Amino acid sequence: MDLDWLVNLILDYLPGFFAPRTQRILNSPCIPLDQDIPLGSQHFPTTALLPDDIKRLSLSGPDAQSLCDPYELGRAVISLQLEIAARRDSALIDTSPMPYFLDIDLIRTIVPSKSVQENVKILLQIATENGMNSADVRKLWGWTALPYTTRNAGLARDAGVQGKELGTGRLHGLAGCVNDQDIWLLENEARLRLISRRAALCQDTAPVPWSYGLIPLHELPVALTQPFNVLESNGSTVALRICRPASLPGFCVLGRKVKSNLYVQPSLEAFEASWASMSGEVLKGLDWDNVFVAGGLVLGTLLTPQGVMENGDVHAPDEWQASDIDLYIYGLPLDEANKKLEEIARTVTLYSSWPTRRVQIVLKLMKAPGDILLNFDLDPCAIGYDGAEVWMLPRFVRALETGYTNFTMDMVNGHYLGDRKSSRDTRIFKYAAKGFGLRFLPQYLDYLPSHLSVDRLASQADKWTQRCIHNRILVDIKVPIQVRGWPPAIGGTLPRIAHSDLDHYMQHSPGSGQSCLNGFSLLMRHVALWEEEAKGNVLIKERVYAENSYGEAVAFADLMYDDTPRYRWDQKFDMVDFCKEIRSFNQEETKIISQSLRHYQADLKLDKAKNSVRRLTYGTDIDDIFSRVHDLEVILVLSEDFVSFSNSILEQAMTDVGHPSTFPPLTIISKSRITQECLVSWKLDYALNWQMLDRRIDELREVLWIYHNTFQHAVFSHRAQQMISHAFRRSTRETEEEEGEAFAEWVARKPYHVGPGNHVYNL
Repeated sequence: MDLDWLVNLILDYLPGFFAPRTQRILNSPCIPLDQDIPLGSQHFPTTALLPDDIKRLSLSGPDAQSLCDPYELGRAVISLQLEIAARRDSALIDTSPMPYFLDIDLIRTIVPSKSVQENVKILLQIATENGMNSADVRKLWGWTALPYTTRNAGLARDAGVQGKELGTGRLHGLAGCVNDQDIWLLENEARLRLISRRAALCQDTAPVPWSYGLIPLHELPVALTQPFNVLESNGSTVALRICRPASLPGFCVLGRKVKSNLYVQPSLEAFEASWASMSGEVLKGLDWDNVFVAGGLVLGTLLTPQGVMENGDVHAPDEWQASDIDLYIYGLPLDEANKKLEEIARTVTLYSSWPTRRVQIVLKLMKAPGDILLNFDLDPCAIGYDGAEVWMLPRFVRALETGYTNFTMDMVNGHYLGDRKSSRDTRIFKYAAKGFGLRFLPQYLDYLPSHLSVDRLASQADKWTQRCIHNRILVDIKVPIQVRGWPPAIGGTLPRIAHSDLDHYMQHSPGSGQSCLNGFSLLMRHVALWEEEAKGNVLIKERVYAENSYGEAVAFADLMYDDTPRYRWDQKFDMVDFCKEIRSFNQEETKIISQSLRHYQADLKLDKAKNSVRRLTYGTDIDDIFSRVHDLEVILVLSEDFVSFSNSILEQAMTDVGHPSTFPPLTIISKSRITQECLVSWKLDYALNWQMLDRRIDELREVLWIYHNTFQHAVFSHRAQQMISHAFRRSTRETEEEEGEAFAEWVARKPYHVGPGNHVYNL
């Protein structure tokens, strides 16, 4: 079937999307009170900023009923995403792997085996030999293609004082040259992403090494631009003490637990000694080839130097007591990755008793450690260990210096198939508790129109939160304890409050699903609650996070991959209970699907004995997990044509990666006598469970998950909106202006409430 008319999608259906930018931003805070609008349209606020590629998905085809055919729409979305990816890849292949500075190939002169200072001397020598004057040499350190350590060492050499900056703003007349440190970091990371993507696509005769631009631990002192001291004890260096600035430009939140000084490991040897203790040596004997550990526990090891524990500014190992060891396998094809997984499982004991560290193997086929770090949402997480060296992104080092993650719109709209995944409420507040706040750079604030003041919006949000706290306390005073449904707010010395007490029904946006990250004002309400706890005024009820407070509107549930049961890893953990929880979750999912069938397709029957849902599984060992009996199984309602379409994509992709399917991934369980739809079993084995094996598989998985979500909750009429939302979330912002416009739209979005009769009220 010709899908060209579907590749134009939203113009007639959502005209509010395409008002001029200024009009959208000016109108965005002003949704009329008591405005009566269709429930479905809440999935698309009129303030959303759609990229041109998404505008092409216009529901203006010749068939007026096309909107009701989510399967044709699903095909169109997959086609569009693959087309965008192919176009981007083609452009990368046609470009030079590394840029030149004033027509000089300086990057190729940097030798990884040499020290940073030696490379600076080489760069200066070549620059002089090519006739560069002293002014141009000075500008060289603002070039965003340089490694961060080279930039800082060059600045220190020219200034004679470590850390002296170029100034602020952009160097006029020189493309890719930036004065401001934070903007330099953003543009430098964009270059690192281009290098990484090109390396995955091209077979260059002299490829740029994956470590280019990353910072090994021994270069950390060179990378630091804040003052630091070397602390010694009994003649040995025990830590580096980083002196953080008293204030930062921009708008900072969640900073009450940011330490004024930060202590870090002084060397790789010191790190590895602490790593053995922090990890409980559960990885002892591991072959580290193609294995990378990244994230929280590596950060915790760096921040807990031994020998200075008596200082109040030093982080304690207990702060990471519940952290997992997250392992990534990189640089291997599917078969070898599975062999490596088996090898790890047989070498490392995957413990199931507290307090031994849990080992989690992330099923994502990454090309190199740099790709793993670039995918992290929060700056203090962008650190990893490969068994021989600790590697950091420049933005990680900046977070060490400032105590803040620099906000970008990727935190709201990112995606695991993109370069940087989006963040979650839980993670932002989790790392705030560990001493890392959130910072909005001045350059982002400059994109806001004059009527949008972040200080004013934050103040309004704080007042809202104070009212919610007051009202919650009044309720708990008046309502008998036996009917409250949760532990009393009044108890002990402090009132107990949950993020769910700030619940505003159906807070949703195309970019990030149901989350307090859907708008600046909404986020600030939850920030205000966190601040109240940090000040000692309330206790936040644990584990009821903001992101779980906006899930009641199932009609607008987004791609909730992680909707599996949350089971705490602490002294109360019990493996028998955990397995029971998994079985209960699968049984409940099966029950929900049966109920949805009765509501939507009564003639489709699910044989629970033959096709019960298995979203989660467990086993005694890796061989047990890899057996067919433990394949994950998801139940869907699809058209017969879409089943054939899906199987053809999956089977062709698996053949192309050298792993032909031995069975169709999607099988029809029963067919409807009323419609063209059927009940389908979607099975994921040890091959299809890997992400980023093949883009076609990943794109199809995304769409199938939308079908699963809408079917499970019996909200079939909203599948078209889900598809467009999915396409929106996957869109990229290629320019600084697009990023700024998206930020302005996000800040302008006001929280709202949908009341009886679908009336919308701004709150």
